[in-house]
Amino acid sequence: MFFQGSLGARFSGVDSDQYWASYAFALGEKIRALRTMQGLSQAYLAERAGISRSLLSNLERNSYNRNRAADPTLSTIYRIAAALDVSPLQLLPADEEQVDEHDQSQDSAEMSVESLPQ
Repeated sequence: MFFQGSLGARFSGVDSDQYWASYAFALGEKIRALRTMQGLSQAYLAERAGISRSLLSNLERNSYNRNRAADPTLSTIYRIAAALDVSPLQLLPADEEQVDEHDQSQDSAEMSVESLPQ
C-alpha cells in the first residue's frame, strides 16, 4: 500500500488514487481560500510564487492533464506558501480531515466530463 504508518492503517481499504484526488482537492481549496482572503488574483499570486497562472489555476481546481488530479511538487507547495506568507503546512489538509466520499465521487465525475472531446 502507498501509505505507511498510522496514515496507511487508516486508509488501508482506500484506493490511493481516489484518496490523493480528494486530498489534492482539499489542497486546492486551501490555496484558493488563502488567496481570496488576501485579495490576490491568480496572476499576482502565481507571479509572486514564480509559477505559471495556469498551474495555480489547475491546483485550485484540482485538475491536471484533463482527468488526473493535480499533483504539485513540494517546491511548488513551498513557493505558493511563501508567496502567501504562510507555512507550507497551512496549505496541506490535516490528517484528521476526512473526505466525504460523495464529494470525492462528484469531483471525479466532473473531471471525467471535462475530459470528453468537445
